[in-house]
Amino acid sequence: MQGERGVEKRKARCIMATDTEWQRIAGRARKAGLPISRYAV
Repeated sequence: MQGERGVEKRKARCIMATDTEWQRIAGRARKAGLPISRYAV
């Protein structure tokens, strides 16, 4: 789906993870200098 300027719009998504998994993802995202959502993508 594209917006007004021909750029695809982002939509909210949901993932499920344990607290341990989420901490691991968050730490790796932080090391990469990215927000968690950008790291996951």
